Amino acid sequence: MDKDKTKWGYIMIAGAVLFFIAVIIISSILSKEDNTEKNLCMKGTPYEAHTAILIDTTTPFTQDETTFLKDKIQEIQNALRQNDLFSIYLITNIQDTQIIPKQLFSRCRPKSGKEISIITGAPEDMQKKFDKTFVKPVQDLLIKELPIKELPNEKNEGNVNSPIIEAIQGMTHLANFSPGIKERRLIIVSSMLEKSGMISHYNNKYSFEEFKTSKGYLEVKPNLKGIDIEVLYIIRPKTVFYQCSRHLSFWKDVFADSMANNTKFYKVAGTTSELLNMDNMESTIACKPIPIPIPIPIQPIHGKSPRIVDLLPTIPNMTQ
Repeated sequence: MDKDKTKWGYIMIAGAVLFFIAVIIISSILSKEDNTEKNLCMKGTPYEAHTAILIDTTTPFTQDETTFLKDKIQEIQNALRQNDLFSIYLITNIQDTQIIPKQLFSRCRPKSGKEISIITGAPEDMQKKFDKTFVKPVQDLLIKELPIKELPNEKNEGNVNSPIIEAIQGMTHLANFSPGIKERRLIIVSSMLEKSGMISHYNNKYSFEEFKTSKGYLEVKPNLKGIDIEVLYIIRPKTVFYQCSRHLSFWKDVFADSMANNTKFYKVAGTTSELLNMDNMESTIACKPIPIPIPIPIQPIHGKSPRIVDLLPTIPNMTQ
């Protein structure tokens, strides 16, 4: 009798071991099996959330800004849930209404190695696949599309079109960013200085009350209902005099008028960022007057009086 119990005990242990080995083998096979589309979205499982990043490339990025952006985007990618769609689009200086921004990247977030058990899968292999197919392509594209420059080209600052509102509206016309998506999040990377046929923030025109009834705005007013908005508000030395509470108030009103779900602004300076208090903007970024250089008196040359034009101050060309 005791021998029978011992025999059955061994059989049960052997069965458990075989079952455990079978589970590992099957899980390993399933983990290697490709059950995703080309864009890494799961077959037969529609994505329910889309995080889109809209980058304003009308002004070159500095090395610090590029470093910050690459790190921030990777942080956003890691924080997504499996099968959430992640996309990057670019704003260019094309002069069209209803602009469809240039797509740089669009893939669903795959499972990472941190989400795989060492018992039922191969975490290291999964993490390598995650990095190779989802993280590294974005980093490579950013290096290609956002060339590193020590300083932005100040001669072009304010002289090229920056159709930000038009590009935001263009995002709402994308099929993969339509109201049918349960969760939509739009992250805008820009100085937010609009310059188009409608309005130029380089002329200190920030009155939304006047702008909202204009023909141009009514044509490109975006429908942001149900969309969470985050702005990475890039502050630059050349444009800091335009980027202040009055400018922020303009965009706060634009997003409110467009029925955006939630709006957050993060001030970005170099490699650092901070969340701005939109309820008390004057204390956040106070507006400062644009400085005008004081002319230096010119001494007579060889007994000749200087020309009047030589005595006039040199005013920066920042109002175009």
